[in-house]
Amino acid sequence: MYKTLWTFLAVLSLQTPLALAQLPPQNETPEAVLDRISATIPDPKDQVRFRELMSIVGDVRGHKCSPEFAKIFEVTDLDNCLDGRQLIQWFGKRVSAIEIKGPTVNQAHVAIRTIELDRDHYYFDPVWPHWTNLMEISSIYHEARHMDGFVHLGGNQCPPRDIQFDDGFSVAKYCESMDNTPDGTRGMQVELMMNIAVYCENCSDDFRAKAKEEAIAQIANVVTKSARETLIVDIFLK
Repeated sequence: MYKTLWTFLAVLSLQTPLALAQLPPQNETPEAVLDRISATIPDPKDQVRFRELMSIVGDVRGHKCSPEFAKIFEVTDLDNCLDGRQLIQWFGKRVSAIEIKGPTVNQAHVAIRTIELDRDHYYFDPVWPHWTNLMEISSIYHEARHMDGFVHLGGNQCPPRDIQFDDGFSVAKYCESMDNTPDGTRGMQVELMMNIAVYCENCSDDFRAKAKEEAIAQIANVVTKSARETLIVDIFLK
């Protein structure tokens, strides 16, 4: 009997990591989120970099946001819809730890709610000189969205390479990192970046322009036309 039970639990742990993974604290202040996650990063230099990136997020403010953004980021105060402090709390509800490695790829280890980040991307030097703080923030939030159970396409779900969508967007190079819904990891990136571009009231013009560039780049990673249309209509990108 016990052997059967342990076999069942072992199989269950492989099939349902989201159900068994311990959730991070769900009612932390933004400051507590940063303190807790920073403490999981061994190198003090990497801790400083994490706080630098998240302080950029935390400073974002805007009274308005798009409906899809409000749904994804669980906004409750629609009069202060774009609030960077709330975005940090959203992140903290999903992520237990961060690991900085390299060379690697940014990825989410959902079963232990840990984000693994590539060191070259993290500092975008010298391999990624075109990388920006906003692109790294977008990528980090992308990995956090995986904690909600969203996965990428793969195998026969992928469209042909190097084709152009009939609405003008080109297929991204690697289908295995693409999505087919407007609220997955890529759609979330589009919403986050474009809402900053459109609704951030205390951001510079250059900052908003870079956010829009990142949003447009991520739309190419959403392969379903209906999903792209939802995003484009939602954020008034035409």
